[in-house]
Amino acid sequence: MDTTMKLRAACGHDSRSVEGCTNCEAADLIESLRRGAATQRAEIERLTAERDGLRADAERYRWLRAGKARTTGRPKEGRIEVIRWEDSSEGDILKLSALDNAIDAARTALVPKGDAS
Repeated sequence: MDTTMKLRAACGHDSRSVEGCTNCEAADLIESLRRGAATQRAEIERLTAERDGLRADAERYRWLRAGKARTTGRPKEGRIEVIRWEDSSEGDILKLSALDNAIDAARTALVPKGDAS
């Protein structure tokens, strides 16, 4: 028998809460805390999954940014070295040294006015 059932059994209010009964109030509080804990666990799981996805994206970017990738010549030791990114439709070349600024500028341009995130 769990704690809430024991509290309710002790006061004789097995199936309902009675206002003013300290056992019933304690049982209600325990049940409320359990629901809150379950909600928090679900939120922690959601945030953990989001964090893991963001970490993978960051590691992917750092891998590219650190030059552990090669797109020119033959692959060396299974790596790809990114020298530059080109948009063949517009002929723009993005050099590695300007990559961070270009990403930040593109991200800023996509943020709606008044949105701080």
